[in-house]
Amino acid sequence: QSMSYAKLAGLPVEYGLYSAFVPVFTYSFFGSSRQLAVGPVALISLLLSTGLSSVMDNKGISLDDPQYTQIYTTLAIQTAF
Repeated sequence: QSMSYAKLAGLPVEYGLYSAFVPVFTYSFFGSSRQLAVGPVALISLLLSTGLSSVMDNKGISLDDPQYTQIYTTLAIQTAF
């Protein structure tokens, strides 16, 4: 499920695996509620894809650009934090 959310956001599917593992691992150390569910959700993936695609279009960077994936991934990580 998290891999498909990464694909919805326009990121490589490996990032979906990271987004499923890292929040749970981090929350196990710092969280205080056993009932809280953490991880990626479809709505945020769609919003991220729409927003970042708009930014990329405004900068004039197309899918054919060799650095598209690198720039898109950097923007996605910066948006998450």
